[in-house]
Amino acid sequence: MTQAEARALLLAAGPRHYRKQGHFRYKVADREEEVVSVIDGVEETRNRAFPGDYIVTGTRGERFVVKPESFRKRYRDKGNGIAEAAGECWAARYDGPSFEFDSPWQQGARIFCAPGDYLVAPDAEFSEVYRIEAAVFAETYVPVS
Repeated sequence: MTQAEARALLLAAGPRHYRKQGHFRYKVADREEEVVSVIDGVEETRNRAFPGDYIVTGTRGERFVVKPESFRKRYRDKGNGIAEAAGECWAARYDGPSFEFDSPWQQGARIFCAPGDYLVAPDAEFSEVYRIEAAVFAETYVPVS
């Protein structure tokens, strides 16, 4: 599935506005490296971090890459490798069959989406779509509207 098809699926599901909450560990990449995001033994996606990118560790130990400009918008640095979430998103629960779709961050990378997961856009323009595992979403997001 393409990003455009994933966006259409999200829009058809009637996304709601959410705010991310909680504290997260991070490190700043000092070299190029592959980051594999795994939750409960299931690989979500793969991405490449480049020097200066942030590698954030989520509530389930999953690791993901955040570009510096996005990190400044979506997190508040508390020092010592800890950041407080400050981002918002528009999301809807997905209840259809499992599928994969194109990642917005790396050509050729795919994102796995299972029933109960959330399809998410980081902005009201739905500029890109990604997936957040159901339990992680419940732990880290609260409705805004």
